[in-house]
Amino acid sequence: MTALRVRRVAGIGGPPLALALAWCIPGAALLWAISLWRPPTSLAEAALTLAAVVLPACALWWVARAGQQAGLALASLAGVVVLLSDATLRPGTGGTSAGLDAQSVLKFGLWSLGLLLLFWRRQVVLAALRHPPCAALAALVVWSLCSALWSITPAYSAAAALALAGVWVLATVFAAGFTRRQGTAVIALALVGTLVASLVLYLLVPARALTVTEGGLNLRLSGVYGSPNNLGRAAALAALLVLMSVGALRRWQGAAVLLLALPLCATCLLMSGNRGAALALVGAWGVYLLAGRPWQLALAALTLLFSVAVLALAPELRADLAGLLSRSGRRNEITTLTGRTDIWAAVIGLIREAPLLGHGFASTRELLPAAWWTAYGWTTTSAHNLWLQVAVTTGFVGLALLLLGQLAWAWQALHRPQPARDAVFVFVLVIGLLESSAGGPSVNLLSFVLAWAAAPGLQEARRHA
Repeated sequence: MTALRVRRVAGIGGPPLALALAWCIPGAALLWAISLWRPPTSLAEAALTLAAVVLPACALWWVARAGQQAGLALASLAGVVVLLSDATLRPGTGGTSAGLDAQSVLKFGLWSLGLLLLFWRRQVVLAALRHPPCAALAALVVWSLCSALWSITPAYSAAAALALAGVWVLATVFAAGFTRRQGTAVIALALVGTLVASLVLYLLVPARALTVTEGGLNLRLSGVYGSPNNLGRAAALAALLVLMSVGALRRWQGAAVLLLALPLCATCLLMSGNRGAALALVGAWGVYLLAGRPWQLALAALTLLFSVAVLALAPELRADLAGLLSRSGRRNEITTLTGRTDIWAAVIGLIREAPLLGHGFASTRELLPAAWWTAYGWTTTSAHNLWLQVAVTTGFVGLALLLLGQLAWAWQALHRPQPARDAVFVFVLVIGLLESSAGGPSVNLLSFVLAWAAAPGLQEARRHA
């Protein structure tokens, strides 16, 4: 009888409410003591002090609900991670500031909340550790945390690795708690929300929504992301998820979603000028359509290789194509991949300095600005390549774990194809050719998406066990 009563209380919020009160009661006492010792000098200061008590309590309640009952709380937590992971609150910085500020603290708190789910969903995490793609990603997370011991930025590496661990746990629990269709809908809805906000910002405050690139030759839309590349990959991913979800809807519903969402995604992708994201969208959509059709997929791959060979053997054609694709009109923008080849050369030199262990997870935030810059003083905080980013920060050990996870996914894609999972995986990998993708220099949208894409295979593995 007592156990039944406890379960009923838990159903209306017993343990979650207790967690929130456990923070609020001592927090309120501390707030009262601080107010007596040093009264707030402004309304804003008083509001911030109050938020320091109330917001953690709400977060504890929220995560406890997500861990116990999933449903709306877990979907909301995942949606907020998608909404805020790449968004920036720093006006005019392009989202590249390395300082510790309110945005950094907010995002670290948001990402690390996922670790609290271990109290309620340990069985899901343990099951994921028996699933090769998830286990390889988890091993990379653990190795990233260990790299803080020898990192050139130990505190930042440790914090970034803990945040990555929280995102991995959240993505795994989210994938296990919802069907693939439901998960796709949650992520797509959150991404579309950021695209709407970006266009609204552009209409209201154009200077805040645009970023100057190519030495002032181009204005590219960055929106709430503060970076055109971040906006472009969000728009391309949203378009991919929308296209994949339409088949599960009724005809009129699918038509309505396409007419409303796809023009929005296309507008943001085109105005961001992110050609790599457009390429990733095409490649991922092709994999989605050809999943389970090995001969057609092999033919598409051979066609791609033939096209690359023709471009390699025809310099005139290569030059004409470069001029066509260039945003600035300069052909070397394409031949150097917008300066990425110079960055890669510098990164390879840094890898040679610490080939086995790397310089520490996410350390390129400090490492690259100190080691490489252009004649105009421009620098970067990432390697602009997924595999180089992992190698320079976590060494060949981390790179081996990343490749192990990708090989495990490839094996499953060949033997038990899952179009949605495989398309998202390919999207992340193609983005990784020109950007650091899920590898850093900090946790980002694709970190969550990659872990989520790996986890649905866990359900498939259970069915075949």
